[in-house]
Amino acid sequence: AWFLETFSEEKLELLSNVDNAKVFKVYTEFSPEIGLRWLKRTLKQASNEELLNFKGSSGFFSSNGERRYIVWLCEHLACFKEHFWGCEEVLFILAQNETELHIANNSKGIWTGLFTLVLSNTETPFLDRFNLLMHRLQNSTVLNISLILDAIKPVFNGIGSKIVPPKVIGGRIVPEEWRPVNQRELNDLKIVAMKMLISNLYSIKDERKNIIKYFIIDELKMFIEFGTIDTLKDAIKDYMVEEETKFKLRNEIEELIYRYNEYGQYINNVEELKIWLEELSDLSFDGLMKEYLLGDYWSIYHRKGELAINKDIDY
Repeated sequence: AWFLETFSEEKLELLSNVDNAKVFKVYTEFSPEIGLRWLKRTLKQASNEELLNFKGSSGFFSSNGERRYIVWLCEHLACFKEHFWGCEEVLFILAQNETELHIANNSKGIWTGLFTLVLSNTETPFLDRFNLLMHRLQNSTVLNISLILDAIKPVFNGIGSKIVPPKVIGGRIVPEEWRPVNQRELNDLKIVAMKMLISNLYSIKDERKNIIKYFIIDELKMFIEFGTIDTLKDAIKDYMVEEETKFKLRNEIEELIYRYNEYGQYINNVEELKIWLEELSDLSFDGLMKEYLLGDYWSIYHRKGELAINKDIDY
């Protein structure tokens, strides 16, 4: 009765003061079905302006706004499998309208951390979470696809640390976090996830392609480490009609090979990578001129191009 009286309408303004947000957080931790249902409906119908005006922490040494308590609430309840999905939905809405840009555990930071293989702080199995992330990717827009791609990177690259949730939330003991049983399962899951990711990225053919193109090239080492060169070639072949894209990809491959040769940095499938570099390189006069015109100081005077060295071409 109290909840229905206090939050009688699904309006975000009812949470627009810190005292209400604090009470809502405590109530929902003890009655998550009722509180989360109200919160999801309210946020879904809120405008972008309302969400951006939903205040969080205003600085490192200042007081917390109402948004902070809602983010903490969802961070805590996401530990439980039955509440993970509702909390993910709330955090995803808030992350697309982020206001706490000065702190790491904002809605974006918590949301992107929900999908990691380790340190996810949730009992929900990884593949269930990753399937949801791929669903988000398929249904993304130009406006939010970069946020979703940011959540993909820590799946493969990991995260250094994370705040441990309370041991008891809403009178319930927090369950153990889901984790791979061993290193082999961890690696196997990354390979499975990479196949799913490449398949989903390749299926997107609209205006999001340009963002995906640069994501693949910028994160090339990640794709090579957990995928195959042939699969990656298929995923990126549609972008190879642009000379600028070919040059950027070639530049990234050269840098990976340089680090392997000079510093012994491990690169998976390095011999196949060298063959791919040769396929991408243009050793004609026009091609070499483009290298000079499009290249930077690092690529021309330091790496000099793995292929060009092998072919005894004098820069």
